Amino acid sequence: MKLNDRRTAKIILALILLGLVFWLSGAGAIATRLTQFRLVDLCLILFLLTANLWLVSFRFWRVLTHFGIRVPWAVASRASLAGHVSGLITVSLLGQVMGRHAIMRKYGISPIVNASLAGYERALVAIISGTLAFIGAVYLLGRHLLADFFQSVPVTEIALLIIAGVTLSLWLGSSAFEARLIKRMITRRNFFRTLSIAALTLAGQTLILGSFVLGVFAFHPNLPVLSVLSASAIISFAASLPITINGWGVRELAAVFVLGKLGVPAVDAATVSIVIGACSTLVILAAMPF
Repeated sequence: MKLNDRRTAKIILALILLGLVFWLSGAGAIATRLTQFRLVDLCLILFLLTANLWLVSFRFWRVLTHFGIRVPWAVASRASLAGHVSGLITVSLLGQVMGRHAIMRKYGISPIVNASLAGYERALVAIISGTLAFIGAVYLLGRHLLADFFQSVPVTEIALLIIAGVTLSLWLGSSAFEARLIKRMITRRNFFRTLSIAALTLAGQTLILGSFVLGVFAFHPNLPVLSVLSASAIISFAASLPITINGWGVRELAAVFVLGKLGVPAVDAATVSIVIGACSTLVILAAMPF
C-alpha cells in the first residue's frame, strides 16, 4: 500500500470511529459539554501537554548526545518539533522521521541514522506506555480475570515467535548503523544512559496521564485517583497505536468504553478525549513558528 493510500485509510478509519463515538454519545450533548469545560482546566491541560512536548525535545537531544551526535540544543529541539508537526499530516513514525530529517540533514545526519534513533525512542515509548496500560488493566479488571485470560492463551509459543521474529529482523534487515547502535546499547555505560532516556519517557507519559486525569476530574472530581490514572493509561496506550492519524477516533472510542467502567457517561468521556486531542494538536501547531 502506498503512503498516500495508507494515510487516506487512516483518516477514513478515524472518521468512522469518531462517527461511532458521536452516535453513542450524541453530537449535540458533546457540543454542550464542551461549552461547560472550565477555562482553568483547559489551561492546565495545555500546560501539561506543552511541558511534554519540550520534554520530548530534550529527550531527543540527549539521545543524540548518547550516540555521539553533537548538535546544539536549539537544533535538536527544532528537529523534534518539526517531527511532531509532520506527524500531524502523515503516518506518525514516518512523519516524525521526515520532519526531523528536514532539519538534521544540514548537520550531516543520514536518513538511516535519523530513522534508527526515532525507532529507538518509539520502542521505549511503546514499552513504557504498554507497561503502564497493563498495570492499569490489572488494577481495573482484577488479577483473576487476567490470570484466566493468560491461561487460555499460548503465551510461551507467542513469546518464542516474537523473539524469533525480532532476531531475524535484526539479523537480516538491520543496517550497519543499527548494528552499531545495538552494540552500544548493551554496554554498561549506555545501559544506564538508556535508563535515563526511559526515565524521561516515563516523565512524559506521566504528564499525558495527568492531562487525562484533569479532564475527567473537570466533570467527575469524586472518582478515585488511581482508577482514573489506570483508565488514562489504557486510553493513552490505545491512542498511541498507529491505527489512525494522531490517535483520533481510537482515543475517543477507548475513552468511552474504559471510562464507562468507572461510571463516567459516554458523553463526558468523549468530551474529555476530544479536548485532549484538540489541545495536543493545538500545542503542536503553536510550536510551528519555532
